[in-house]
Amino acid sequence: MEEKTITLKNGQVKGIYEYFARILQKDGKNAVFSYMVYKNAEKLAEAYGKIVSKIYNENTDVAFQEFKKKASELVIAYADRDEQGNIKRDDNGQILITEQIAELREADNKLAEENKELLEARQTKINETMKYLEMTNEYSLLTIKLSDFPNDAAPVIVGIFAEV
Repeated sequence: MEEKTITLKNGQVKGIYEYFARILQKDGKNAVFSYMVYKNAEKLAEAYGKIVSKIYNENTDVAFQEFKKKASELVIAYADRDEQGNIKRDDNGQILITEQIAELREADNKLAEENKELLEARQTKINETMKYLEMTNEYSLLTIKLSDFPNDAAPVIVGIFAEV
């Protein structure tokens, strides 16, 4: 096991930390891999917290959630219905709209136009997030021998943390 300086994008740090967090909740595959995961998760925890706090999350955007709710209500309003008034769904459970497609598109376009500033602001936040996730930093992390990885380790994790 070696400690090395590794350059990672913010998006990689986010993905690696979330992968490690999932592994930490399970039984270990082997001691060396488990130790590497544990120690590197500790080392990346603070950076992960900063990254998550700076990226746009539409689930916490109250205004966008209200927009999504209105858009969903439109789908329900224009959905195909059976004789009892129940919404028809396809085999995958998706709501069917075959009879009032033009009306739905018109209502959807109107909703989008009414919320143009909100949607533009959301897109700007998404673009800023994408740029931020591409920024890099250096981290001092533990690496292990290729033979110490379990067979089901994610290839990207092996690629970053294997001593070659």
